Amino acid sequence: MTVQLTTLQKRMVSALVLVPVVLGVISFGGWPFVALLIVFAGLSLYEWIKLSLKTTHKYIFGSLGLVLISACFVSCYVIRALEPDIALLFIVAIWVSDTGAYMIGKKFGKAKMAPKISPNKTWAGFAAAVLSPAILMMARYLGEADFSDAFGMYVGLFLVGGLVGAFAQLGDLLASFLKRKANVKDSGGLIPGHGGILDRVDSMILASPAFVLSYMLLMVILMGHGA
Repeated sequence: MTVQLTTLQKRMVSALVLVPVVLGVISFGGWPFVALLIVFAGLSLYEWIKLSLKTTHKYIFGSLGLVLISACFVSCYVIRALEPDIALLFIVAIWVSDTGAYMIGKKFGKAKMAPKISPNKTWAGFAAAVLSPAILMMARYLGEADFSDAFGMYVGLFLVGGLVGAFAQLGDLLASFLKRKANVKDSGGLIPGHGGILDRVDSMILASPAFVLSYMLLMVILMGHGA
């Protein structure tokens, strides 16, 4: 007898397999991490180009995808090069942002953010998506320095986390816009219950470059002030 899994069950099975593998590779680093980035970047770009070809502005969308996806995965490499813990923190921040947006948006969301692009996105969800990683970033380093002595650092981390959340939502909206123009629901069907690779990394497309730039700027500012 064939067992039919629901979409939710497929999502759970896929997550149980993929999440430990991805986190393990990030922690290990080295050539496995580089190989993972190359595979994810290649598949994401393939799915993006495939969607672009279904639109009336295929060259514009295709060129935009090449630039953004390249910047995204180069930024991911830089994030991992900074420190393994920073890379894991970034991944968790993205997950917290997406989860916060979904839960708060579903329960309290009334005002739609972009109904013609992504009908389920609300301003309440967006606020949660920004605040969740902002609090996470600041909380991660609480206790490592006296709050009064390192106030600037904590404010900076809060802002960095907020930027990650905001750009994660914008990246998701951008991918949704492309899919709507291509008249499809998912970017692909590679991951059971989740769609394509692009459907899983769309939040990182703008968030990873934003994190690299803002985090490194914060470090430069803090070093300049001796914090």
